Amino acid sequence: MESKEFFSIASQLIELSKAAAPIIFPALLIAAYLWAWKRAGSGFFILQRLLFIVGGNKSVSDKRIDNAWQKVYDFYSIRLRTGIKFSSNSNVAQSIDFLEKHGIGLEQIIPIRNYFNAKTCEIRDPNIKGKKIENLVMATFLLLVSTPIVVLGIPSQALLTVKETKTTFWTNGKSAYSWNLFEWRLNSEACQSERILPSKRDKEVICDLLTQPENGYISETILEQRIFGLIFLIFTLITLTVIYASYSKARMADEIRKRTYIRTPEQLELF
Repeated sequence: MESKEFFSIASQLIELSKAAAPIIFPALLIAAYLWAWKRAGSGFFILQRLLFIVGGNKSVSDKRIDNAWQKVYDFYSIRLRTGIKFSSNSNVAQSIDFLEKHGIGLEQIIPIRNYFNAKTCEIRDPNIKGKKIENLVMATFLLLVSTPIVVLGIPSQALLTVKETKTTFWTNGKSAYSWNLFEWRLNSEACQSERILPSKRDKEVICDLLTQPENGYISETILEQRIFGLIFLIFTLITLTVIYASYSKARMADEIRKRTYIRTPEQLELF
């Protein structure tokens, strides 16, 4: 009876997730491919794996050609490992010289690579104030979207909707309330009265649900709500952490950028 007369928001979300499950693995593979392409700026390593499978060797007998090929391999390797879009091996060496000149390690640049211009060896202004506003807007939007879903898993009440009338209500199996707790309430006593809230059909269906002892459908729905709320809570915390890390990287980039503009004693002697 329950599955025919009602539907649960949590169960619908879970069913939607199950329906999407078959495409999750292919989507992850495509995402990994796109990530590697974006990070290295090329599909070099993916192509190399393919060539190796069909019979290509990693090295050639001619040492000169092999050394030249190794430089190509090293170039794309450093791009993939650092995520910095160097234009050539000489550009890598030029950037290392720039960093050493200012006492900056490559390990400090990798976290802020989005702000580092390898071609000009400059760190662009991260615009801390603008970044702070942007992150606050993103965090606020995330909290506004996720809070209702997270809160859904807190109460020991199932949030159900009558399929026929689309009336949404909370219930623990003994009583039922409008999703807006101030509108109406039904229990075994109210079901016997002449009052019809919120409608005659709603009263019939909901009261029939309340008369069933130890209703497993309600307990399962509450469990689904809590599982989904927990998943969304974890997702929200991870996303907030990413947003905070993004702001921290912007601050780090600003501090390192300022260091590159501090004149050395040798520069000061010129004035």
